[in-house]
Amino acid sequence: MNERGVVIEHDGATVLVSFNLGHSCFGCDAQGSCSARDRSVRARVPDGLSIAQGDYVEVSVPAGTRWSALLWLLVVPLGLFALGYSLVAVFAHTASEGPAALAGLGGFALGLGIAVLATRAGRMAKMPMVCSRIYDIPADELPVSCRQGNEDTSGRSVTP
Repeated sequence: MNERGVVIEHDGATVLVSFNLGHSCFGCDAQGSCSARDRSVRARVPDGLSIAQGDYVEVSVPAGTRWSALLWLLVVPLGLFALGYSLVAVFAHTASEGPAALAGLGGFALGLGIAVLATRAGRMAKMPMVCSRIYDIPADELPVSCRQGNEDTSGRSVTP
């Protein structure tokens, strides 16, 4: 998944990129009323790519990131919920499901904790990366704050 945005902060190896509505947003029924509007993301800058504040860039999210997120934030907690619920239901022969449900919720919370620790440990590997700096920017893709006639605020030419 690639998105285009404007660099609003640069701190060495990473940049903070602000996104307006993406290309796919205009075909969506939500029409930008979702959380995709006006968001900012921190992204890595590859060696050799010169980026400055105000540059228009294309950012790519690694292909395995969505599957990894699904695994850590859904499969692991739900698996531990099922394990906790099942173990207590089998070994604690009680008339109510209360203890089993509490054990299941405890397993779910443990799964979320493991997910947080796992994602923090590998967060730089999963961080989006700046693919390229875009030099000729179509005017309709510029953030509204950058539209001034036929130039953006940095003075670069814009393709109308």
